[in-house]
Formats: sequence, C-alpha cells, structure tokens
Amino acid sequence: SSLVTFVVPQSGNELSTLKVTSIEGKTMMIRKIVSEQNTDLSSLPSGIYFCTITNSKGSSLVKLVKE
Repeated sequence: SSLVTFVVPQSGNELSTLKVTSIEGKTMMIRKIVSEQNTDLSSLPSGIYFCTITNSKGSSLVKLVKE
C-alpha cells in the first residue's frame, strides 16, 4: 500500500506542514496535516525520501524508503 500514517504527538488539532523531499533535494509534496493522518504517496516513484513535519512546536525529520 502507498498509504503512510504520519503521527504528530501533542499537536492537538493544530495544523502541521508535511514536506516530502527526494534524496536529490527536490520538493515532491507539501500537505497540511493534523495530529494523525493517512497520506497517499502512490504518486511518488520508488526511492528514498525525507519527510519533514513542522508546526509551532518545532520540526521532525523522517527518512522514508518507498519500494
């Protein structure tokens, strides 16, 4: 499946920004998400991505490998 669930702890209903960047540094997707949300990554080709979630409390970076 190409659905990934991103969980933003202690965010309540605050909107966070999800930015998916390719390993080459190209922005592939930017979405607004809430505390726990499924995101469809089927439009992305296989590869290695960096997912950055940012809100008023800071940011978090996760490496994602899509096969």
